[in-house]
Amino acid sequence: MTEAELDDWRRTHYSADLLVRDDGLDVIVMGWISSVRGHGNISFVTIEDMTGQIQIVSKKGDCPDQV
Repeated sequence: MTEAELDDWRRTHYSADLLVRDDGLDVIVMGWISSVRGHGNISFVTIEDMTGQIQIVSKKGDCPDQV
């Protein structure tokens, strides 16, 4: 995404702010993707920011292709 496409998106959390108890919470983190691993219909994406890294898990079709 380019800066123009971010529009009104604002970071709600840094990766270091997120804990296991936050699982399922809708958050916006901003950083860079450091790795993507696919296993069939599931993808694991590691996102890094200046405070650390988090991993998200997505099933095929759950996330728009442009994201």
